[in-house]
Amino acid sequence: MIVKTSHASSPIVRKSEIFIEIQGFTDTIGLEEWKAEIEITSGKEKSKEMEVKIDELKKQIQRLERIDLEKHFDKLQKTLSKNSGAINAINLYLTSITQMLTEKLSN
Repeated sequence: MIVKTSHASSPIVRKSEIFIEIQGFTDTIGLEEWKAEIEITSGKEKSKEMEVKIDELKKQIQRLERIDLEKHFDKLQKTLSKNSGAINAINLYLTSITQMLTEKLSN
């Protein structure tokens, strides 16, 4: 920032102008440093947030790795087999009832 005055020939005025220019320059540098510090701080906070999320994800992955899929599949297959057996028994019972009714109606 350059200040123009009508007393440009005066050494005091010139020193004041130089001081104002230097002050403006240092203010600009200070502002840039402040902005950079904010960006660094913001980046550190985001980094910490990401670390927390990564740790949570690692825990979930470890939990999933501990699951024995074969054991669960075998358990489900046994349950399905039992249910199929029960359904077959019901079908046989209904078939026998149907046959008895058919015989009675035929007589």
